[in-house]
Amino acid sequence: MTTLCAATLIRSRLSVSILIGLLLLPGCGAGLTEEPVSAETRQPTPLRPADGVPGELLIKFKPDVSHERITALLGEVGAEVITVFESLHLYHVRMRSREPIETVIRTLSGLPEVEYAEPNYPRKGFERAP
Repeated sequence: MTTLCAATLIRSRLSVSILIGLLLLPGCGAGLTEEPVSAETRQPTPLRPADGVPGELLIKFKPDVSHERITALLGEVGAEVITVFESLHLYHVRMRSREPIETVIRTLSGLPEVEYAEPNYPRKGFERAP
C-alpha cells in the first residue's frame, strides 16, 4: 500500500511540475499582457483604425476624473459624445475635427486622465447555420 501511495504522490508532483514548467516557457504568458503583442516582434500590435467605424472612438477615463474635466477634454479634441457607459467610465464619441484618428488616439492616450483610447471596432456576430 505504501508503494502505491508513494507512486501516486510522485505522479501528482510530476504533473504539477510539468504544468508550472509549461507556464514559465517563453511566450506562454504573452497573451496576459495589457496590450496585444505580436509573437514575431514582441512589440505592441499597431492600432488599425481603418478597421474601426470611421471617425468614432471609445475612450475610457480613470474613475476619479470629474464629468467637467471629461467634457473639457472631449471639447479640446473635437469629440461629440454618442453614448456614455457611466459604470465603466467609457465614452463612445464621434470626432468632429479633421485630425487623423491616430493622432487623436495618441494625444488622448498620453493624458493622465485617460486609461485608454481606441477606434470603435464593430462587433461581429456569429452566423447561424440554416
